[in-house]
Amino acid sequence: FEDLGLKESTLIAFVSDHGEEFLEHGRTFHGQSTYGELMNVPFILWQYEGLPKGMKITTTVETIDLMPTLLSLSGLEIPEAVQGDDLTPLFTDDQPVQSTNRPAFSEKPLTKPNGFPHGEGSSDAVIVGEWKLIHNLVPRDGIPEFELYNHLNDPLDSKNVARQHADIVQQLSKTLTQWKINAQQYALPEDTLGNSEMSQADIERLESIGYMNKSVAE
Repeated sequence: FEDLGLKESTLIAFVSDHGEEFLEHGRTFHGQSTYGELMNVPFILWQYEGLPKGMKITTTVETIDLMPTLLSLSGLEIPEAVQGDDLTPLFTDDQPVQSTNRPAFSEKPLTKPNGFPHGEGSSDAVIVGEWKLIHNLVPRDGIPEFELYNHLNDPLDSKNVARQHADIVQQLSKTLTQWKINAQQYALPEDTLGNSEMSQADIERLESIGYMNKSVAE
């Protein structure tokens, strides 16, 4: 960037769309659950000037916050319809920011017969403050309908404490239900979603990067 004279006007964002499973819950691959090893992803911002160096934010944020944050750091207007939050207020203090109570949602839809080799369950998850609730809509492998984890102390969701905190399960379950209702109001009509059948070119492309195997595709 220095050779091109762009260092002082460059903003870099390093993020990922998902994590990866390495047998934390008995599986490998990704896209199969809403556990921490898949939901917790890198979210790193760099700017020559305007961002504190080496600052760690512990507030729960979402990838939908990326666009409004980049617009703000670039001095551009954030459209009113944007659902994410501008995170720049979190960058004004040199102390780590603690988790807030803003809900953060994720979902793992029921896998359709599209050739992907893994993932037959369906679950929704919400994080509020220190708590994370997973609602297994289509349970699998003996997993209970509800799982509750202390998101701050147990980021990989290894100790289910739903039985000990039934009141929190009930509260967060209502939050998830309301989120689903709100999401349905903005859902696209089914006839605008396109053809669910994959072309041969799409199949070959997915095979080449390991997302499908030929026996499943055939």
